[in-house]
Amino acid sequence: MKLARITSLLILSLIIAVACSTKSVKQDSDLPEGIKEQSEKEYIEPGKFYETCIELNSGQVLNYSFNSSIDVDFNIHYHSDEGRKYAIKKNQITSFKGELVCDEMDFYSKKQKNFCMIWSNFNENAARLKLKYYITSSPAPEAAK
Repeated sequence: MKLARITSLLILSLIIAVACSTKSVKQDSDLPEGIKEQSEKEYIEPGKFYETCIELNSGQVLNYSFNSSIDVDFNIHYHSDEGRKYAIKKNQITSFKGELVCDEMDFYSKKQKNFCMIWSNFNENAARLKLKYYITSSPAPEAAK
């Protein structure tokens, strides 16, 4: 009886260990080595916006994707002495993915580090937003996009 209980516990431990390692291997294989993906879920009330800001240095690339339950306006920008500068602006979309390569932007300054992503909800219903992003030191390989 005691041997059966110990055997059952060992088998259960093995199943849990295999399940956990399979999950982490899959996640790691989807991204470049050593890169951690960030994810956020947010509700955006009607007439409101959600903003998240990220520090990027010269040579870094922001890889991002999002889905929204309804159309939203989206932009990535930063604030300079000349005002707000937009890297991208999209209106009334429910999903988008892309890369922001700092050094390829005409207006980029090495002093600039904070880039902000904003989603604006101009609808009568709340938007459910799911965001995923990660930062690399060079453009992502095609397989990771």
